Amino acid sequence: MLESIDNLQALLGDFRRGRLYLEQPFLLCLNASLADPTRAPEGHHTLKIVAIQPYELGGNPLQWDASKEDVSSRLLDTYLSYTTNLRREHILATAIESPLDLERRNRNNFRGSCHGGAGGPTQTGWYRPTPRWNGYRTPLAGLYLTGACTHPGGSVSGFPGRNAARVILQDLNLSWEDALATAALPSTHSVV
Repeated sequence: MLESIDNLQALLGDFRRGRLYLEQPFLLCLNASLADPTRAPEGHHTLKIVAIQPYELGGNPLQWDASKEDVSSRLLDTYLSYTTNLRREHILATAIESPLDLERRNRNNFRGSCHGGAGGPTQTGWYRPTPRWNGYRTPLAGLYLTGACTHPGGSVSGFPGRNAARVILQDLNLSWEDALATAALPSTHSVV
C-alpha cells in the first residue's frame, strides 16, 4: 500500500530522522494460512502486517518498548481501512514485535530486520543486500550470494536460491532450461 511518490519520500525522510511514519505507512500484509491452513485454528486465518519503521525512535531504540502497542494499533487501523469484512472484534489474538524485539530475539535480525541485513528501504527488494551487490555476484570470481539477505528477501519462497542459480548458470554459459530438463524432477513438481 504505497499511495504516491510523495508518500514514499515522507516515509523515507521520517525513517532517516528516526521518526515514526504512520499517516500513510507502507504495509506488507501476509496471510499464510490461505496456503497452509494448519497455521490457524479451523475456520480462522492468520494475518501478518509488516511496516518499514525506524529502529531508533528519536535516537533511542528502547523507546519501542513504550511505543510498540500504539504503533501496532495504528498500523492495524490503516490495514482495516482497506478491508470490508475484518474488524477488531474478529481478531482472536495478537503477537507484536518491534524492530528492537526482533533483534533481542535473534542477533542476526540486526536493527530489526526480520530477514537479515538492515531493515531499511536501502536494503529492501532488489537493493538486497546492497545496491552494489544486488545481482548475486560478488567482486570475487566464482563467489555468489544467496539466502534471506538477497533479493527478494527472506521467507520460504526459494527465490533467492533460484535467482542465484540462474546467474551462476548464465556465468557458466549454461542454459536454465537445459539444467531443468536434466534435473529429472518427479512429474509432481514444477519449476517456474
